[in-house]
Amino acid sequence: MNHTATAKAYAMQETTSTVKSDYAFIQSMEEQRLILFPAMLLFMLCINGIVASFGTQGHLAEIILVLIPNVFTVSFVIGVAPTRWVLLSFAFNILLNLIVLWI
Repeated sequence: MNHTATAKAYAMQETTSTVKSDYAFIQSMEEQRLILFPAMLLFMLCINGIVASFGTQGHLAEIILVLIPNVFTVSFVIGVAPTRWVLLSFAFNILLNLIVLWI
């Protein structure tokens, strides 16, 4: 009985420490946004240029598919959205660009 209570307490402590470490990671990303965002935008815009020139082959629907997530990501950066939103938008943008490039 005591062993089960100890295991539950340990599991709760481990979950709490994971949540705290995730929060600390996001906080450090918020503090480093002036370093992170320009590098992220440079990488994203280079990938978008490659995809727009080679991946879309002039099809309007594919160009729009590549353009819309790019606009959202840039507007999140300019609008000083929370870092989590910007990073999720960036990841979605890169994933979508790679899918369009490979298809």
